[in-house]
This record gives sequence, C-alpha cells and structure tokens, in this order.
Amino acid sequence: MTEHNNGEISVDSIIFDLDGTLWDSVAAVTGSWQQVVSRYPGLRGPLSDWELSQCMGLTTDEIAEAIFPQVPPQQREQLVEECFAEEHAWLRCSGGRLYHGVAETLAALSSSHDLAIVSNCELGYIECFFETTGLGKYFRDYESFGATGLPKGENIRQVMRRLPGRSAVYVGDMIKDQQAAQLAGIPFIFARYGFGQGKLQPTHWDYAISSFPELLQLFKKASR
Repeated sequence: MTEHNNGEISVDSIIFDLDGTLWDSVAAVTGSWQQVVSRYPGLRGPLSDWELSQCMGLTTDEIAEAIFPQVPPQQREQLVEECFAEEHAWLRCSGGRLYHGVAETLAALSSSHDLAIVSNCELGYIECFFETTGLGKYFRDYESFGATGLPKGENIRQVMRRLPGRSAVYVGDMIKDQQAAQLAGIPFIFARYGFGQGKLQPTHWDYAISSFPELLQLFKKASR
C-alpha cells in the first residue's frame, strides 16, 4: 500500500473508528474509572490518562486484563461493568473532546456517502457519543465489539453487508484499525492525529490525514 495525498477516493460508504478518530474521551474515562477504583481500597494504584490512552482501540476484555491484571477473571468482569456504567454517566454529562472539524466534515460527507462507525468499545459507548455530540443524525449504521463479541474486521464486514453501497473505506488511528480494514478487504485511511502517532509506517495505510477536514479532499464530491 502507498500513501496518496492528492488522490480522490471513489467509494459509497465511509466507516469510522471512534476513539482517536472522531473524539478523545480519555479524560472522562480516566476520571470515571478512578471513581470506581477508589471504592475498593488496595485494589490498585491511581489510574492515569496515559494508561487509559494505551488501552484505546483494545477490546473490552483486553482493557479489563490490562487495567486489572491481578483481579480474578469473574471479579474483573463485574468490576469492569461497574466502570463502564460510571463511564457512561460521566460521558453523558461531559462527553469527550471532538477533534477539529469533525462535526462540519461529517455533515458534508453525509450528503454524498453513507457513514458508519465500527469500534471495539463496550455496548452503549457509541450511543453515548451520539447523545452527547448530536452527531448520530449523520450515521446510517454502527457496530461494536460489546454488541457482537466479534473482531473489528468482522464487524466492518457486517456493517458493509447492511449498507446499500458496494464499496467502502475505513478511517482509524491504530495498527489494529489497519488490520481490521485489511481483513474486511477495504482501503485504510490513517488518522495521524490520533492515539497511534508514530506507530504506523507508510506501508500500513492507503491514505493518511493529519486533520479530520482533510477527508474532504479525499472525497471531493462531498464538498461540491
């Protein structure tokens, strides 16, 4: 795969990762999970934004193991469910930080393409994103690991089957996003500004953007 800075992509659908691509919710996630951890003295040390940022893009099972490795699996599952409930409450109050130009760019792209989200997040997280940002109106479909238990590449395939178009591209910021796009057999656009900064090489992507509005150059018909 090679990088194309000036090319125009002709596809029917654009499928997005969420964390590190559309918004950054690390501060809210860290605060909410720390709130839960504080209820269990001696469970573990304080959580940091950096630690939680390293978990972005992982499945819920992988996050649980990374944050609470010393907790037995059954107790870990209950603990993580408590963290997710607290997290959703925080997100509904404060939301995450949208990356520059996301709202305006999505509005333009949705006029000419079917938009969707596929994330490794827990059930209910994408709904929190829609609720707090008001951007749900631009998306035709969405899917998550929490809803299906399937790998991201398989969830991309599921969404592609449900969308009316025949061609799609995936936009994400992590190596796992690239691998998922490859599994689904579609091009990958690397969001350089996200959590995967410096972790992907040019051979990993078909296109790359340094800011979200650059998508309008790749999908020029959306801005006409």
